[in-house]
Amino acid sequence: MVSKRTTITAGGNKSNSTSSSRTSYQQQHQPTSTTLKSDESVNWRGDRLKSKSDWTIHVVRSDDGSRDIYYVHTKVVDDLSPRRVPYFEPIFKDSMRQIGDRTSELTVPSEVAEVFDKLLDFLYCSDRRREEEFLFNVKNGLGLYKVAEYFHVEPLQAMLTKFYRDQTMPFHVMDGSPNAATMPSTRGKKVLVSGERSKNEMEKFARSMHELEFVDETKLEPAYLLKTLKRRKEMNLTESKRDSENISCLVALCTKHYREKMTRSFFYKLTQESFIPHIDQEAALQLLTVETELGFWTDTDNFSTVQARCIQSLLSDWKGLRRKFDSDGAFWKTLRGLSPNVLGILLMQSTRTSQGNSRSSSTAGSGRDQPPL
Repeated sequence: MVSKRTTITAGGNKSNSTSSSRTSYQQQHQPTSTTLKSDESVNWRGDRLKSKSDWTIHVVRSDDGSRDIYYVHTKVVDDLSPRRVPYFEPIFKDSMRQIGDRTSELTVPSEVAEVFDKLLDFLYCSDRRREEEFLFNVKNGLGLYKVAEYFHVEPLQAMLTKFYRDQTMPFHVMDGSPNAATMPSTRGKKVLVSGERSKNEMEKFARSMHELEFVDETKLEPAYLLKTLKRRKEMNLTESKRDSENISCLVALCTKHYREKMTRSFFYKLTQESFIPHIDQEAALQLLTVETELGFWTDTDNFSTVQARCIQSLLSDWKGLRRKFDSDGAFWKTLRGLSPNVLGILLMQSTRTSQGNSRSSSTAGSGRDQPPL
């Protein structure tokens, strides 16, 4: 048996049952054509006794307490020779605890637990060619990047960053949904932001900021913008999607102009969802660029809320965005500079949409009746 999943009940008793949504764990984690096989001599996927495993890791999901059990080898995951990556050291100190003789328990978010086996595959493999074959897959690469980011495995992060940036070229990224909404063609009134900082001026700015198109970014200091956004929220103004997108352009302009003075915590304050629930496409690209330069960080997960909203915006009219920038090499350069996390999602979603459109076109052209939705 390679590994098994158990669920701990509220009373602390062990149950051998598995939830219906997580059945056939062994089948899911057996090597496939897209799964990297471990070295023959030392194989975490093999029989525990035959492979002479000397260490057991319980990977516990923080959301529901279910766990995966892995039988591994300390000379691989501890010393990590020949990689020499201080992989588990900080995690062991903070999150790992000893629960028995040569047995440890590691509590992680569910999305990390789901791809922990892929990390072990990477650590056990010494064949560079097989590594590249495995990583040359957008879905597998995204899962690996999440777990590599969580555990700070820098060599793996570097490989995946190069992989995604190599893939992010015009001929790799597919067209998006044909039903996507178009971007607003205008921004309303063309007004300059005044340099005055009186209470009345802030009130006026807070009420009209969604109508601004041209602003003097030097007058748009981050602290002043944050105060104005808070004041606008206190006013309980009725706000349309377009209003939010227009305000997101101001936020993007501010964070870009004051990039050198911007901190990550202040960036997340300015981009919180209560201020800009909807983000303009061009603003989304600018915000993702600034976030990548600042160094993505969050306390709770591997995907910030501003990333999710920006990605949703970019995918809302991916086809139109491509048409707009197809002749602009700077666009692709900017896109390739984004976080591999973001690139992975964009590649997966745009490819999935394109494949769905292709299947729909094929079905429509075949003359067969399409099934009802």
